[in-house]
Amino acid sequence: MLSMIGYFLGKLKLIKSRGFMLIQTDYAGWLNETITLLKQKNFAQVDWENLIEEIESLVVLG
Repeated sequence: MLSMIGYFLGKLKLIKSRGFMLIQTDYAGWLNETITLLKQKNFAQVDWENLIEEIESLVVLG
């Protein structure tokens, strides 16, 4: 059981770092991937920190 938890935590870190890297190198790609994940209701893989940051920046601009 503990090894499974460790495995999933490792996957979560990889997903978060992958999302961070993608938004830094390919913004349009990150947006498209995020939209796809949301449409598929694949919420576990959404880069929530950066998505929230982007939405907050829209409020400041508006």
